[in-house]
Amino acid sequence: MTGNSNGVWELIRTKACTADSLLQPHPLYQVYLARQPIHIQPPSAAAASDWEDRHWVIGSYKELQRLATNLRADESLRILFSEAGAAFGRRHTDVPPTELSTGPARFRKDEKKAIKEGKLNPVNLALLKQRVTPGATMDPRRSDLFTPYAQFYSAKTLEAHHIVEKSMLGTLNLNKGAFHDDNAPCVLVVAELHQQLYTPDVSPSRKQIVKGMKHTDAADRLTEIYAGAKPAKPGVLPGLYETPQMAGLLEIANIIIERVRASRTD
Repeated sequence: MTGNSNGVWELIRTKACTADSLLQPHPLYQVYLARQPIHIQPPSAAAASDWEDRHWVIGSYKELQRLATNLRADESLRILFSEAGAAFGRRHTDVPPTELSTGPARFRKDEKKAIKEGKLNPVNLALLKQRVTPGATMDPRRSDLFTPYAQFYSAKTLEAHHIVEKSMLGTLNLNKGAFHDDNAPCVLVVAELHQQLYTPDVSPSRKQIVKGMKHTDAADRLTEIYAGAKPAKPGVLPGLYETPQMAGLLEIANIIIERVRASRTD
């Protein structure tokens, strides 16, 4: 992940991550903390001034997958990352699971019935406030409204999310070198954030990246997908990383997008 002083990982490490690798005290993993913090409301915080600054955990897909598995069983590793200021989501409850996974979720039929019968859980505003910039608004999570999903996701292993969609890089024939699926820059997050936000929100935009398009044009489209259109355009979805809590991921996405513009995979 390092070596080439102009390589994408060196740029990410030096320009978009904190000065020291999270792994300085732990030689088994090569991961970093995003430079831009996210503000998380701990249980005892009554005012916005009491919110904690924490940081997304960044690494290659392969490295983060290995870390996610070990965080389930290793309490000392969980403590290390917590004390270092790691964030795995936008709530203080977004932490590595320790319970056994319950297997694949098969709740959609029951969820639809609950919606039809008006039996979803009431919206808990205190939960919503844990993951927004003070004064902003946020929709409830699926697990907020339907208890079986809360139980399911609380036991799911953390997941590595490609900061720039791997299928888009593949369409551009750039999923090689530093952008090979296993090597590409990712963020480690709770499974619900990955499955219910990142993946569905970026899916409609995949059709904007097509085979044979110029990489300069693709970079422009990727900028809109991740940062949002500036100025806003009718019919264009908000950028996936447009909100302040995603600023650390946007900084890394911008580095990757500039590599796309230059047709570089190192």
